[in-house]
Amino acid sequence: MLHVALKCQKAFERYEEEDDKYFAHFQENEGGKKKFGPPSTVDWNNARIFVNFLQSFYNVTLKFSATKNVSINCFYNEICELHNQINELSGNDDNLLSKMVSNMKLKFDKYWGNPENTNLLMFLAIVLDPRYKMGYVKFSLRYFYDVQTVASVTLLIEHTLNRLYALLESASSNQRRTFLSNFIKHQEEHSVLESCNEVEKYLGDDNVNPLTPSFDILLWWKVNSTKYNILAMIAWDVLAVPVSSVASEQA
Repeated sequence: MLHVALKCQKAFERYEEEDDKYFAHFQENEGGKKKFGPPSTVDWNNARIFVNFLQSFYNVTLKFSATKNVSINCFYNEICELHNQINELSGNDDNLLSKMVSNMKLKFDKYWGNPENTNLLMFLAIVLDPRYKMGYVKFSLRYFYDVQTVASVTLLIEHTLNRLYALLESASSNQRRTFLSNFIKHQEEHSVLESCNEVEKYLGDDNVNPLTPSFDILLWWKVNSTKYNILAMIAWDVLAVPVSSVASEQA
């Protein structure tokens, strides 16, 4: 609404200059109360500040409520962007903006101030995004939180991912095998190149460039499923979880 109103600023200013009834309209009482207005230069400047700040939240809402593409892997990254923006603007010289951001920071910290209370799927999704992996999680945690929190959350993420891998690996190994498949498995277990599991290989491999245009994470896991057979199954399950049940695309 505000960004549309800003487009009409010049029209309102022309009203002030050319229409005598413009100011009279705001002097009229409505239900025993004086009407607010007309908008002053300060009001227009404040509206512009609000639009610039709230645009980020609007964009994030659209991403979180998307239903036609994967959304869970972008959740943590967007939360970090908002966290950083709120921290920077909370000390802004503009009193109106600073007060608004400070109030929002209290709400933000209530829900996201302690990463140990965040759903682990959000962390697993960003780790299973080959553009970010564990390096991005550690970097962001160090940027916003203390060393103890970073160590605790990092350990929990790694432990959970390895547990999921072990469960699927065990289920896969319990399936009926031919004699030849048992021989192939034996070779893999004793090969130097296969000495580490898929989790360690994946995290150790180079990241995909985060600036890759139109990156399709599902296609990437499909192409690399032969290299990370079990990890790909974990990725498909995790990435299938929607961030929000509200579909803005259908609104």
